[in-house]
Amino acid sequence: MSGKTIGKSLNYGYAGNYARQPDMIIGSFQVDEDSRPIKFGEPVFLNADGTISAFEDGGTAETFVGVASSEVKSVFDYNSMEGVYGPEQLASVMQRGAISVLCNVGNPKIGGKVYIRVTDNPSVIGSVPGGFEAQADGDNTIEIKNCVWRTDKDGNNIAELLIRTINYV
Repeated sequence: MSGKTIGKSLNYGYAGNYARQPDMIIGSFQVDEDSRPIKFGEPVFLNADGTISAFEDGGTAETFVGVASSEVKSVFDYNSMEGVYGPEQLASVMQRGAISVLCNVGNPKIGGKVYIRVTDNPSVIGSVPGGFEAQADGDNTIEIKNCVWRTDKDGNNIAELLIRTINYV
């Protein structure tokens, strides 16, 4: 009897899902009333009043507080697997640990640098302001020094991000 395989490798899951335990810290933060909805797996920054906002709304390497996690809340549309935290809702934020995220640009390497796009650059295909990337683009991206890539990315551009330490402002 011959063996059969479904695929050559498994996917890394869905953006916003934690990837490993037990070394993880997830905090609860209220989403700022002026923030756009924050998708699971997106980076967030801490505002001066203790609320969080979507990263492209003014986040910096110093104010990066973590990644929106689907730890407690679930998606509204089961088929999309894309959940969000709306303005003034409580959000679960991975502050330390491994989490699956969408890597829009570049090919992550284990232990490689993690960047977040802060300025749109139409010449970089796939780039999204506020999105994670595996390659620098000058002043258009910032390096998040307390993070590294834990895996390469799968066919859905999902990679495992490791947040090494909590980044308190």
